[in-house]
Amino acid sequence: MKTNHTIMPKLAFIPVTIGLALASFTAFANDAVVLNHNFESDAIPLTTNKTTYISGWVKNGSGAIGVHVPEKDIDYTDLGGRGQTAYLEATGKFYQAPQVKVVSGETYTLTFDVGRALDQDDLSMIARIKANGLSIAQLQLNKTSVEQGTWGTHNLTFTATDTMPIDSQIV
Repeated sequence: MKTNHTIMPKLAFIPVTIGLALASFTAFANDAVVLNHNFESDAIPLTTNKTTYISGWVKNGSGAIGVHVPEKDIDYTDLGGRGQTAYLEATGKFYQAPQVKVVSGETYTLTFDVGRALDQDDLSMIARIKANGLSIAQLQLNKTSVEQGTWGTHNLTFTATDTMPIDSQIV
């Protein structure tokens, strides 16, 4: 039986914002738990208004990552109900490995929000779904993908084939 899996992120980067959660479209698919998918697990220090880590996520890359509290009309024209968001700077990367494996014939969807702050002239961001170290799906966003001061929801979908690393964990 074929099933669909949905990965729905809610992350945010100082210039960009994204989020992550994994759920299933059918009762037969396994749900995947994404820790701290809305980035509200961390207490934000008042002195800096941001952290330099994201609970539940693994930092990978040399750029800064963390969680901050965006402000309406200063960072974004509308926060869309967002409280805390993740941020990435320069070559910052982070990932999580929800307990889901690649199964041939199954469809997986990563859904995430990306924000482009009012003071952010450019945007360059790549979302990837990987298994066994290989990129099996990728979506690249740039400044034409999200207007300044706004948020956009994006989807990255793939259907697993026998040429992919079957039975490998998705990251």
